[in-house]
Order: sequence, then structure tokens, then C-alpha cells
Amino acid sequence: MTRWDEENCCALCFGCHQYLDSQPIEKVEFFKEWLGENNFNMLNSRVRQVHPKPDKNLLMIYYQSKIKALGKGTEASLREKIKQ
Repeated sequence: MTRWDEENCCALCFGCHQYLDSQPIEKVEFFKEWLGENNFNMLNSRVRQVHPKPDKNLLMIYYQSKIKALGKGTEASLREKIKQ
């Protein structure tokens, strides 16, 4: 299952998302360039694997901690910029 796979995440604006979804060959080329050929192939192989349903509560805890970590890095860098 790749729905919750972090390598299957790419933040795009609505227009770019719609465009890539309507151009399957270009979408594959975009993600090969984005991830690199090897990582793309590894992600593509995980699509075919069967996994049990993920525990959404654990996913929520995991991603909330990732968001906090990103925020702390941002806060620290902002504080440094303000001090300068």
C-alpha cells in the first residue's frame, strides 16, 4: 500500500495535479525525475504488495510528531533570523 508512503507524496498546486493526472506518461516521467529511477522502481514495486489496513491512530501520531519536528526547525531558524 502506497497511500501512506512518504515517497508517494508530492505537494502540487491544483492545476499541476490535474495536469499530471490527465497525462499518465508524463506523470511517470515526472515521478522518475522527482524520486530518481531506483526509488521510483522501489515505490512502484510496493504498489503491488498486499498489506493489512494501517492503524490510522498510529499514523496520526506519527505524522503529528513529524509536523511538530518540522515546526520546531522552522521556529528555531526564525528565531535565529530575528536575532541577526
